[in-house]
Amino acid sequence: MEFPDKRRRAQSIAEVLIGVGIAAILIVGAIGIITPALRTSSSVEGVQAETETANEFSSNIRAWAAGNWNNILGLATGTANTYYLNTATSSFTVPGQGSGTTTVSTATITNVQNASTSAEFVNSSFSTDSAQFTSSTTSGNAIIVDLQVDIGGGTPTISCSDPNDVTSTYVLAAMSPSLSNEASAILYSLNIVGGPQPTVTCAFSPSAKYIAMAIHEYSGIVLSGALDATSTNSASNKTAFTTGTSTTAANSELIFGTFADATNGSGDTYTPGSGFTKRIDQGTQTGLVDEDEVWVGAGAVSASMTDAVTRGYVAAMATFEPQTTVTYSPASAPTGTQSIAIGSTTFTRYFYVNDVYRDANGNVTTTASGNNYDPSTKLVTVAVAPSSTNPGTPGALSFSFYLTRGTNDGFTQTSWTGGSGHNGPFTFVGTTFAASNNITISATGSIQLSSGGNSCVL
Repeated sequence: MEFPDKRRRAQSIAEVLIGVGIAAILIVGAIGIITPALRTSSSVEGVQAETETANEFSSNIRAWAAGNWNNILGLATGTANTYYLNTATSSFTVPGQGSGTTTVSTATITNVQNASTSAEFVNSSFSTDSAQFTSSTTSGNAIIVDLQVDIGGGTPTISCSDPNDVTSTYVLAAMSPSLSNEASAILYSLNIVGGPQPTVTCAFSPSAKYIAMAIHEYSGIVLSGALDATSTNSASNKTAFTTGTSTTAANSELIFGTFADATNGSGDTYTPGSGFTKRIDQGTQTGLVDEDEVWVGAGAVSASMTDAVTRGYVAAMATFEPQTTVTYSPASAPTGTQSIAIGSTTFTRYFYVNDVYRDANGNVTTTASGNNYDPSTKLVTVAVAPSSTNPGTPGALSFSFYLTRGTNDGFTQTSWTGGSGHNGPFTFVGTTFAASNNITISATGSIQLSSGGNSCVL
């Protein structure tokens, strides 16, 4: 019988114990190596996050200043005045130039005043007709003219003008098909100069045998390109008149319709269409009548009129778009600091602004004494720091950069004299102009350049 060698068994146990000890040493050593590496990785991620939010912050500031230089020009300067940008909820979203909100306001078109001819011109030959407002017109408003014309069945050429407002141009908007040799027409003039009790005169070629005319002043119509939709119509033996349907492109347009009795020319009793307001009613004289409505919707629209008696009629409609005002609200710069959470770390960020000056050679300096203030350049400092003490978070980071207004360069002018030696192009920003000959500034708000018998007022 054989017995196991006790010495060999003891050696095996010892070997195992030694192996376990070595493994433990290796594991502890590995932990000692891995833990700093993990901490280093966490620190690198923190630095990257801090750097990224600082870069994003500076990009926001640059875009904000580029959108409107007055944004940054109006901030109080110095390290005591800290700001942050309220531009986006995401810390890594960089808004483009013009970040902020835009509000579009639509003006309400309003009828200001109306006038018309009072006579009925029948079986005569008239080359012109006129109507005069009883009150002054206002600059920027619009005038709409509507006419009933009989020129013997031909197509009339109509031109209107105001002798006191030679810059205003009247454009034909619409002319109806003729019925019984008569037609309705609408002309308009935008962005008028305005003035006291203007008279609008219309000329006809060939001369007209029958004329009826009305003029209207409106506020709130867009200054150019106002005419949108038009429609015309004519029909016999009707009590319900219509201009026909057209489609508007914008909300709150002025719908202007004109109608005329084309078979009798007088003795008409008119009722405006639903939603419309009657402006000029010559039903007992010439048979001309017109109406308007500011329609809050957009789409298919027509003007209509009802006569108490059956008539043949001619009709025209034109629609005009309202003025719109665009108001831009740029990103704001609240005072204080801003907290940005990135992962497990919350960072605090802010910026402040310092004024910039130029020395005699045009070099940048932040020292005011003996130097010229440069309102087109600012020194911006951005600061980002962790607001927690989590392991691996980086320390505070700050950097500075210059912002320069790239468009509309200018300077603060304080005097017309005292700038001796700076005739010609400026190589740096100053505050004064050199005293020069042939310059007159006695009239407030103007500069007069004169030489001999010639002058130019700016």
